[in-house]
Amino acid sequence: MPRPSLQELTGVFDSTRWRAPDGGSFVVGFLACGTVVCGNAEEGELLPGITYQFWGRWDEHGKHGKQFKFKQFTQRAAATKHGVVNYLMRHAPGIGPG
Repeated sequence: MPRPSLQELTGVFDSTRWRAPDGGSFVVGFLACGTVVCGNAEEGELLPGITYQFWGRWDEHGKHGKQFKFKQFTQRAAATKHGVVNYLMRHAPGIGPG
């Protein structure tokens, strides 16, 4: 049977809710709109204020409700001033919070 294609979700990452305590890459976080996203992301890959495009599937967790389980993600062009500043601090040498 053919596997259904991945769904797409784009949003501004707000905060990390939980990270695997064993040093693994599994993370649960919130987007600015309140959507819960979960999947594998290394420490520092998902930054607050940055827009990301996620590919995965919607899931209904028995305890925590509706969440988007991503298989992969990519950073999108910054949509807010905070996002632009975070992007530049991360990728442009010599750019800092000042």
